[in-house]
Amino acid sequence: MAKEFAWWDDEWCAYDLETTGVDTETAHVVQAAIVRYRGGIVLDRRQVLCNPGIPIPEDATAIHGITDEMVANAKSEVEVLTGLVKWLAQRAVIVTYNGMGYDDKIVQRITGIDLDTEWLNCARVDVLALVRHPKIGKYWPGKGRHKLSAVAAEMNVAVEGKMHDAATDAETTARVLTALLHPQTGFASFVQSLPADWRVTIKMKELCEAHEADFQRWKAKQPKKEEPCGTN
Repeated sequence: MAKEFAWWDDEWCAYDLETTGVDTETAHVVQAAIVRYRGGIVLDRRQVLCNPGIPIPEDATAIHGITDEMVANAKSEVEVLTGLVKWLAQRAVIVTYNGMGYDDKIVQRITGIDLDTEWLNCARVDVLALVRHPKIGKYWPGKGRHKLSAVAAEMNVAVEGKMHDAATDAETTARVLTALLHPQTGFASFVQSLPADWRVTIKMKELCEAHEADFQRWKAKQPKKEEPCGTN
């Protein structure tokens, strides 16, 4: 019988997208990457440009550097993402950074594939959901403290490449998770208290929902901005 591993001891497949915008209801994909990772070692990097079917806004290009000319002859986002979903469905552990709040939603909208069904047997770990937990980084100081680059710096994780490159972001996500699991950080016991198999997906969703509820409560307490007076 094959030896069974807890997800933190298994091979991880971290995936990331670069897009045309931040709204999950309207954003399209210009780049997708998967990084296979195990025990602190990158086993494989797969990255591809996608034709989003719309012009790439200048403000998006300013972030990731991808232009209309670069994706003109690329495969469509539907073809790329459908292949990504099917490939990841065969893997035990899928790792993302804000995947449940962003990437997964875009993938589902564009492909029409229900990821909860397609990835039913996968352990899905959202590193941002872990970082935002009170036992890790919820109360770290500073605006933007939960951005991937800021978390990497906080965890002393070196970034190998340029941020907002899908493969670099995916690899950095895996390296941050590795750091969280290192005993010296003090976070390993919490991370390893989570379910060791596919049921960690349920816990990740609970953490994401709890954070969203906290955010909405905070938002409701913020003073409302006064509308400017009319001039007529």
